[in-house]
Amino acid sequence: MRIALIQMSNNTKANGVSLAMQAAGLEPFDFFLQEPLAKLREARGFVLVDEGLGEELVRMLKEQSRLGKPILGFGKGALVLVDNGLVPGIEGDRVGLRLVEDKRDWEGYELKTLVRVADDYQYNAFTRGLGAGQLLPVSVQKGLGCFEIPAGLLFEIQVQGLSLFQYADEQGERVAEFPVNPTGSVDNIAAVSNKAGNVLAMVPYLEGEQGELIWRSMGEYILAPRTAEVAPLGYWPRGR
Repeated sequence: MRIALIQMSNNTKANGVSLAMQAAGLEPFDFFLQEPLAKLREARGFVLVDEGLGEELVRMLKEQSRLGKPILGFGKGALVLVDNGLVPGIEGDRVGLRLVEDKRDWEGYELKTLVRVADDYQYNAFTRGLGAGQLLPVSVQKGLGCFEIPAGLLFEIQVQGLSLFQYADEQGERVAEFPVNPTGSVDNIAAVSNKAGNVLAMVPYLEGEQGELIWRSMGEYILAPRTAEVAPLGYWPRGR
């Protein structure tokens, strides 16, 4: 199962992501932004680790997402999915939430913490094999990593189980303070999926062997029959 690893040029995290995907039985291949889009047509799924994708590439990713192909964006890749409405699945790909500058500050560029699988998580392309309350080690890079979500949309995201992972301490408690929640994200949210369950915007990067569970889930999803078309979320952004 060939998965496109989309990046600008030699992203420092891309190699680790690629190795973890291979360990889970996937076949990642590098796609750099200057390459022709035709190279992506063969991909069964997509992983984004950079921003600056351009309109044509974003348009193609939207087309591929509607075909049910899984798309996962880490860090700046998550920002691309949020800014272009691929997450959380509002009608017309409208933008309803934002990733803004971290509300915390710390020494250095990267910090390690944990995320907890939400109690009411959506069973989707990335959560097969995971259990509620399960802890996964992650690393967070400083930057635009704080989810800012209007109250009405946050409620719908929670009801639908789309806030898959939240920052937590070693006991699984969702502590809002630094360093457990290093970005200050609302409700400790570290990742949000779309309603259809095949697109995930995840601020932190997966660390360790447990991260392979998500890659294996992605592989199982690719081999599984597609689900029926899903209606968009009911939330409608004001003034948009």
